[in-house]
Amino acid sequence: MIRIEDEQITLSDESSLRRTKQRWLLAIGTLLVIALVVLFFVFEEPIMKALAPFAESVRSTRYGYLIMGGLVALSSFPPIPGYSALVLACGFIYGFPLGFVPAFAGAVIGATASFWLFRKAFKKYVRRLLANRGNFAALSVAVQEGGFKIIFLIRLSPFPFTYSNAFFASLHTVSFPTFLLATVLSLPKLFAHIFIGSRLGNLSLKNMDKTSKLVNYLTIAIGGLLFIIATYYVYQKTNKIAKEAAKRRITGGLGNDSEVFLQDEEAKIEMSVAGRANENGESSETDDERQNFTQENRHSLQM
Repeated sequence: MIRIEDEQITLSDESSLRRTKQRWLLAIGTLLVIALVVLFFVFEEPIMKALAPFAESVRSTRYGYLIMGGLVALSSFPPIPGYSALVLACGFIYGFPLGFVPAFAGAVIGATASFWLFRKAFKKYVRRLLANRGNFAALSVAVQEGGFKIIFLIRLSPFPFTYSNAFFASLHTVSFPTFLLATVLSLPKLFAHIFIGSRLGNLSLKNMDKTSKLVNYLTIAIGGLLFIIATYYVYQKTNKIAKEAAKRRITGGLGNDSEVFLQDEEAKIEMSVAGRANENGESSETDDERQNFTQENRHSLQM
């Protein structure tokens, strides 16, 4: 007989694996950023020479703002990459603060279109897209409890802009006016990207003396550091609220929105139990035992 205890899949195991994966991703991401920064300083001159003509051509065209705004809007649909890079490019091309105009307009239009598209036409795709992103399950509980406040914090935090568009579209408790207001109020954070992009654009100017270059490097470093500190603080605050909300819901069960993110995990648990029993030619577990086991693991997924 297969012992139920041997088949248990607990949240602590899932959480431990997720945290380990996140640490590895963070370490790899940090190394990549360091490598890119080093490569930038080593090859700064040829990089700037290559980017300067492109920036000038976009800036001089009549439809430059529309082009950049359109690209930012397009990158607001998951899983299309490049949103942050395009916002930086707006600052690089148009400087500070003018680069904010196409970035802001593109982000609002893209978020709006993404929200309606995923809510009306691609509900199943959203569920698959977010199924393996466990942090969204806890956030959905927090959104139900915190409403606009937590939506606004998520928009301010470094959660991917594109995926959060799909995430909010999947929550029936989030109305479009609330989503749009939180998005618009949070987008001034793009000024940080625009500022850094504009400093990078200054480095492409010809005949810049060493003192001016040093000032630009310092402002990029200080601006980037302040942005990282601020976003990290908001990220920690948001995560704390989400975890506290999830814990409060353990005894009362999950809401409809959180149910979406646990359906796949519950199915995996049930398949695991049935599959291993079939492999061993045993089916001694009663329906009640299997239901109890699934329920135990279901509760563990909420911790």
